[in-house]
Amino acid sequence: MRKFVNVVRFIVLFYLLFIGLVALIMYIGNKSNVRYINIRGYSYYVVKNDYLEPTIPSSSFVIVREAKKFVLKEGDYVLVDVDGQKELRKLISINGDSYLTGYDNRSTQAIVSRGNILAVKVFSNMFVSILFHIFTSVFGIIVLLIFLFFSSKMAFKRFEL
Repeated sequence: MRKFVNVVRFIVLFYLLFIGLVALIMYIGNKSNVRYINIRGYSYYVVKNDYLEPTIPSSSFVIVREAKKFVLKEGDYVLVDVDGQKELRKLISINGDSYLTGYDNRSTQAIVSRGNILAVKVFSNMFVSILFHIFTSVFGIIVLLIFLFFSSKMAFKRFEL
């Protein structure tokens, strides 16, 4: 039984280290000029405006997947590249190679080509958005590193590594 508890603690520690690494990657990506980190077709985007409220609030953390792997349909939320700026929009209608995009609470609409659609929203959640903002702040990274340091120290003692 004691060995089982030790294994569970090690697994929990491993996942905490993994979450810490992901948070660090997101922090670096969020502070750099890249703004689009692609891991196996998935990336993230932070909504910068309130144009999609109430469906997707401002500052929401959204996980997106490359659009070339999707058959787009009306109602999808897509990440588009407009004059070098990335923006999340709602796909209103499809007419051949032209895609009419817009917002939930604005009347502004624009036609974009398939080449300007970078990704499709696959997930967004307010709780994850809050965690993202905490862990990508300087304070959050410092707290996470302190926690990981002490928990890894305890694991090394426990497993006599």
